[in-house]
Amino acid sequence: MTEWNESRMQELKKHFLKQGEIHPEPNQEKHELSHEAALEDGLALPETLQNILKIGAKWNFVKQSCDCFGCNIIVVHPEKTTNIFGDDECRAEWLEDHGEESCAGKDWALVCVTSEFDFYFVNVRAESPQYGATRHIVNNCYEEDLFTEPPFERFLDIVEAYAKTNAAKVQLEDEDVEDIEYDDFRSFNPLNKE
Repeated sequence: MTEWNESRMQELKKHFLKQGEIHPEPNQEKHELSHEAALEDGLALPETLQNILKIGAKWNFVKQSCDCFGCNIIVVHPEKTTNIFGDDECRAEWLEDHGEESCAGKDWALVCVTSEFDFYFVNVRAESPQYGATRHIVNNCYEEDLFTEPPFERFLDIVEAYAKTNAAKVQLEDEDVEDIEYDDFRSFNPLNKE
């Protein structure tokens, strides 16, 4: 794919705005991060993600998505994602059961939500070989797997493919926006293709 420059990011923005919305500021009550968020020593958002967040702090592919329908780019600090796993005890158990590279660990920030059960995390430990990798969990099925290898731009390539394909879908006259059948986000990942 081509480089993730300003022009390409603006094209992605256009695809999101066809049916969705981009919020300029993070929602502090939901612990959303901005492009200039201060993280602990050794943690940093990938540069391309920071640039996306400069355009908008939260990207909802569908208006009124409740931050969980369609594709929602939302960045939340690793320390503020425990509720996704249940509670502190459930998170510790998840980490133990899924291994040291699990996104239940302290090096993984929430980056995307595609349903009330599907969450994507990005590694933000700048010195880690996994920096920029993404992992996907289905929290009601206790499942976790690698979604994309580093760099983070691989994840954005999938977001872009999803947005291009689904932005072309239109609401029919007698249909609610909820009735539009969008292609599944995971289906755009080459790792998931047989």
